[in-house]
Amino acid sequence: MSSSAPSTPARSNGSAPAEALISPPTGAEPATDVPVASSSGAATQPAMNVTVNANVTAPAPQIVVVNTGSDGPGLFGRVLYFLFVGWWLSFFWAIIAWFFIDLIVTIPLGIMMLNKMPKIATLKEPKREFTVSSANGVTTITRTHVAQYPMWARAIYFVFVGWWFSFVWVSVAWFASITLIGLPLAMLMYDRIPLITTLARY
Repeated sequence: MSSSAPSTPARSNGSAPAEALISPPTGAEPATDVPVASSSGAATQPAMNVTVNANVTAPAPQIVVVNTGSDGPGLFGRVLYFLFVGWWLSFFWAIIAWFFIDLIVTIPLGIMMLNKMPKIATLKEPKREFTVSSANGVTTITRTHVAQYPMWARAIYFVFVGWWFSFVWVSVAWFASITLIGLPLAMLMYDRIPLITTLARY
């Protein structure tokens, strides 16, 4: 009995092997990049592009709340004081102030007394300003007096206007106060005496 040798696939002249014609099975993993050896023998890695998205947020603004409060009594207390004390004390205070002004040598003392008239008449305290500054993470709040006009401008105003205008102003305010109906106007006028006399911001 003769046996025949197993047959081998025929290959044509110059054609690729039969294994090369077989497509890879469906579902096979895709090929991945592998290090490629260079001519020097060292493996080179494939180039990679990396994109980094960085979100930079600005620091939140610092909020400073300043509660000024009240330095003197409330409106009700000021009205009571004016009714029992302020109306007559301010009258004598103004007479003494103008007496010092008439002496010329004591003009600064007379002006100082007139600038105090709001407190003498109605217990009104002078205004204050607050300055907020921040350095090295530390916030500083400074309480200062209200900014005033230049001294030379106030002096010129007093010489030509303030000395006589303040006399008329105080006289009208005092007569308005004794009518009771004009009491609100009188208190408002008393609070403006420093401005009328020397342009002082009270």
